[in-house]
Amino acid sequence: MNSKAPLCQSLGAFFIGENMVTIVNKEPHSSVVKEVICRNCGATLSYVPMEVKEKTYKDYGGGSDTERWIDCPNCNNKQGVKR
Repeated sequence: MNSKAPLCQSLGAFFIGENMVTIVNKEPHSSVVKEVICRNCGATLSYVPMEVKEKTYKDYGGGSDTERWIDCPNCNNKQGVKR
């Protein structure tokens, strides 16, 4: 018997094996896929949030700013994006 079972059963949940998350579809859902046009070569790029790279900078006044980008696979230019 799973040691977590009594607590989960009291909350109305049951464990089935060790994993509760199942993959329904490995393709990203259209609600999370974003598009941007590369300002360097004009290619239309699609991306998902986990592909966004980011770096946070601190300025001399103590503030910070975060730069977010994806690399264009066509021209290798850094394309600024919103997460």
